[in-house]
Amino acid sequence: MAFLLDSHVFLWFVAGDIQLPTSVKDKIENLNQSCFLSAASL
Repeated sequence: MAFLLDSHVFLWFVAGDIQLPTSVKDKIENLNQSCFLSAASL
């Protein structure tokens, strides 16, 4: 399953913010799942 990351989730992930649940962090770090970021978020 592929995931489209919300801009807040992406920012929390790259910043290492503790607000990001471990379950979400694990899904982003899983190399077997695709994660995308909208061009609008950039």
